[in-house]
Amino acid sequence: MENTNINYKMSKSLRAFEVVMGIVAITLSFIVLLFPDLAILSLILFLIIALFVIGVRRIVSGLTGKKHQKWINIFRISIGILALLLSAAALIVPGLAEQSLIILLAFGLLLFGFSDVFTGIYSKKIKKWVRGLYVIFGFITVCLSFTVIFYPAFGLIVLIYMLAISLIFIGVRNIVSGITNPLIS
Repeated sequence: MENTNINYKMSKSLRAFEVVMGIVAITLSFIVLLFPDLAILSLILFLIIALFVIGVRRIVSGLTGKKHQKWINIFRISIGILALLLSAAALIVPGLAEQSLIILLAFGLLLFGFSDVFTGIYSKKIKKWVRGLYVIFGFITVCLSFTVIFYPAFGLIVLIYMLAISLIFIGVRNIVSGITNPLIS
């Protein structure tokens, strides 16, 4: 006969980590709310640096790649050049970087929101009230993401505030999870 009494409790270190990450998320959200211009500038700078680094890496891997077929190396070099051009365009035309950032972050938050909704609906190892929080917070994140995607006129400031609010939800969820250990035992 099989033992079906499985203990799904989180370890103390994982619970502490959840609480700390929740506090970090909430702290970052308040920094974003207090200094939205700094958040915008930081995100744009990160996007430009990331595109540049990715571009250089693709070019180098395309030039030095001996394991791949020639057309793959050419493709990698082409993608690298495209990434470098996009990072240069973001420096030259800052509005382009802002619009790209709006779309990328909105889609990222949309995926995160869907993940929370599905976790809340399908995870049977989490207590029902916590699953409800996952669904509620995820649904709010999905709605805010769709708002930014379909109404980009709301712009970057709305996205920044949406990101801050989402971080607050994530932080609260992590703190509640770390303190209450919502996994079913």
